Amino acid sequence: MNQSPIASWKARVNLHHHQSLSSMEAEPLLDFWAESAKRFEADPYRTDDLVLNAVQEIIPESRSVLDVGGGTGRFAIPIALKARAVTVIDQSPAMLAGLERQIDRYKIPIITIVQGSFESISIPVMDVVFCAHVLYTIEHIEKFIKLLDLAGSHKIIVIMFERSPQSELADVWHVIHGEQRVTLPGAVEFLKILQSMGIKGVSVETVEVAPSYYQSFDEAFEMVCQKIFVNPDSWKGQKLQRNLSDYLEDYDGKYIVKNSISRKNLIMSWEMS
Repeated sequence: MNQSPIASWKARVNLHHHQSLSSMEAEPLLDFWAESAKRFEADPYRTDDLVLNAVQEIIPESRSVLDVGGGTGRFAIPIALKARAVTVIDQSPAMLAGLERQIDRYKIPIITIVQGSFESISIPVMDVVFCAHVLYTIEHIEKFIKLLDLAGSHKIIVIMFERSPQSELADVWHVIHGEQRVTLPGAVEFLKILQSMGIKGVSVETVEVAPSYYQSFDEAFEMVCQKIFVNPDSWKGQKLQRNLSDYLEDYDGKYIVKNSISRKNLIMSWEMS
């Protein structure tokens, strides 16, 4: 018997989490983003970010915007340059510390910061709800989407990769942990969820972007260790160091994972009735 899109999503996320926990070689960090938050800080005046440019075209000016899982403000701060007010909610202290640095650096006074879980904190309704690269790990996806709808009075915007970000490391996971990786769902599965929930009028724009580069092999090794939950000093860490070069492309001393030569962002939006 085929599972519904919602049941399939929940089962896949649950299996992924269970596999991750059972494979960890050390206690998980209290803040998963503590070691990598700074990588997400960006110039709010950049003009070469194709995804940001597309988002700016969708969000009407002088609107209030809620950025769910907004992190260091990669999108929130540029949006705030045109919006009436922006609220960022995120659970990561490290991400929000980065946001505070960016707000201070660029003198953006209209951003309100809320630390906590979107599912458990009451926030005033905003015109636009924005959520970028957050939903992959959300087990109870139907509830989360309903909360997004309740939080926005005009428009909901969700950005996801066609395939979840860690999917590119599935082959590395298999080699190091000796089992097939259960990958998280992505935008393709999310669109099936929206359809099953009867959400109509969903607009989809696809923007293909280059992947993020690791500046050195050592940085690639460090970050991949973190992503596949390997202690660099363990025998699995040593095995990864010996084999990682087989899964990387070298671009003039910078590295990307071979399966991530390009990434498709799906910008999905719908208006509230």
